[in-house]
Amino acid sequence: MKQLLIYSLLAISSLRVFGQDAEKGIKDKLSWGFSAHVTMSGANNSSTSNDLVRQGYPLTFKNYADSVQRNESMRLTLGGSLWLLYQMNKKIKLQTGLTYLDVGFTRTQDNIKFRDLLFPGIGPGYVSDNSQGSGTKRVEYQYRYQYLQIPLMINYHLHRSRDLSFNYYIGAGLAANVLVNHDIKAELFNFTADGESVFNIDSTGYEPSPVGLSMLVTAKVEYKYGKGILFFAQPVFGISPLSVSTSRISSYPYYVQLNAGFIYLLQREQ
Repeated sequence: MKQLLIYSLLAISSLRVFGQDAEKGIKDKLSWGFSAHVTMSGANNSSTSNDLVRQGYPLTFKNYADSVQRNESMRLTLGGSLWLLYQMNKKIKLQTGLTYLDVGFTRTQDNIKFRDLLFPGIGPGYVSDNSQGSGTKRVEYQYRYQYLQIPLMINYHLHRSRDLSFNYYIGAGLAANVLVNHDIKAELFNFTADGESVFNIDSTGYEPSPVGLSMLVTAKVEYKYGKGILFFAQPVFGISPLSVSTSRISSYPYYVQLNAGFIYLLQREQ
């Protein structure tokens, strides 16, 4: 009985030590962080549909998508991310988290004249303002896809500086994008519609998918600051391999993003 009690105590002690070592080992490999980012995004938009865009208006979706491409440009947005990182080995670090991502494109309608058609939802749908302003009438349409993104990236360690302060990585991964909002912000210049110069339009003509996918390519620089704290900068290029629109116009957003923030090690160095 006495021997059984001794063996039991030794087993419990061993399990406790093993558990502490395992927990410490996990903490040695885990870190978390936060970053803010600036994103420059655009989209490849196209259609093969010969259906009419609007009844009584002789323009198909295909012709419309082709004709407005020259008026489309990229847009600049801000966002942020919470990160969780896991050091698999000396070379590989996994990175996941939760990101607020705002992507899309800008479309400009320029040299607008009296009675010209506007996007449905802007006043009466045409230019009713016949006043002569100080400049050319135009509208900038900001097509916005706003997501909560869940990325998973593999960062491969390339180099460490001689003083051990800097680490350099390249990486790639995928991201699931959960749609939060999709709309158009239309801003009118040098004229108004129903007395307003800014409109938020829910019916965009690009019926959005509730979930999207992005393919990611990334690089990263980490700077060691004190014990257990790293500052980092991480450019990311993302592209949607699948259309984010279910309408007769397909849309494939792409973006270049620059993240800057900090990483905090769970197990701080002694």
